[in-house]
This record gives sequence, C-alpha cells and structure tokens, in this order.
Amino acid sequence: MPSIIPKGYEAKMYYDKPNKIQLTRQEIEDAAQAGITSYLNAVYRNNSKPNNSGNSTIQSAICGYAAEAAVARALDIPWDGHLNDMAGYDVGKFQIKTTNCPWGDLVLQENDLKYGKSTDIYILVVNNMSRQRFTFNQIPTFWIIGFASLDRVKAEGVPAYTDKQLKLTQEQLLDINEITFPKSVEVDK
Repeated sequence: MPSIIPKGYEAKMYYDKPNKIQLTRQEIEDAAQAGITSYLNAVYRNNSKPNNSGNSTIQSAICGYAAEAAVARALDIPWDGHLNDMAGYDVGKFQIKTTNCPWGDLVLQENDLKYGKSTDIYILVVNNMSRQRFTFNQIPTFWIIGFASLDRVKAEGVPAYTDKQLKLTQEQLLDINEITFPKSVEVDK
C-alpha cells in the first residue's frame, strides 16, 4: 500500500518528538464541551464558519480546543476551556493553530493578519484526530511543533490557500522549548 505521506515529507514527522502531549480524559471532555458549545453558538448566530479557519465541523472545533488544552499543559498555563469567540487569546497570551496533517504549516487567516497585534505569538500544533486516522481506541495526541510572531509571519510568510492567508512551514518556526514570556506576552501562572 502506498504511503499517504508526500515524497520528501518523511523527515517532517513529529510522532517521536519529546513535545508530544496526550490529554487526560478530563482535558478531552473539557475540550469537547467547549468545541460543541462554540459550534452551536456559531450555528445559532447563523454563521456557517464557526471558527477563524473556515472549518465548520464539530470535530474541527473540538480539535482546536483540545490543541489549546495540550499547549496549556505543555507551557504550564491554566486553561479552563473558555470560549473566546475570537475576541481574546486562546491560552495565556498565545494564539493556537492546529492541523491534523503531520507536515502541515502554520497558516494565519485574514482576521489574524488584519486584527492581530504585531507581538502576538502563534503556536502550531499537529494532532492525530482526523477522520482518517482517529479511532475510538486511540488516545488523542498532540505534537507542539513551534511558534512565530505575527510580525515574523508577515515578513517571511508566503500565501497559503488564498491570497488573504499567509503561512510558515514547520522548519521556519521557532522551537517551542525556546518560547519565553516577555512582558508583551507575559501570563499569570
């Protein structure tokens, strides 16, 4: 059977990296509740795109909140599954972007580019929760890949899927272990 990984991307697999987070049952339940609530809020607002990425499935909403829980645990930041409705930060003073594609890029949407602050930090998380790979006997797992500031994405990013999006590849991101909490992104621990 041929590999689903495009040729040349094998080296980008992060499945054995130390930045691997497996959520607890409680963290999954909190993320699921937040994702379902977020999705339903969007539906009742007559918004066909409940989140900034344009994804409109309950699964994508749950994945986003689960990625937030993973980053919060990795950075030791309290997270309660709050719904920020794109008005605030996802975890502490950080924005979280997630993909189920192991070689996926950090993609910033039009609203991120338009309304974000130059010092905003975006963290890329890869998850194993896609329909093709997720099974009920598999613990949802997250790999925290790296981060970049909005300024950096604007300076070095290239158009992603539309001309209103910019992306950085995984190789362009800074290692999550190098993240610091300068005054502009300080969090209360």
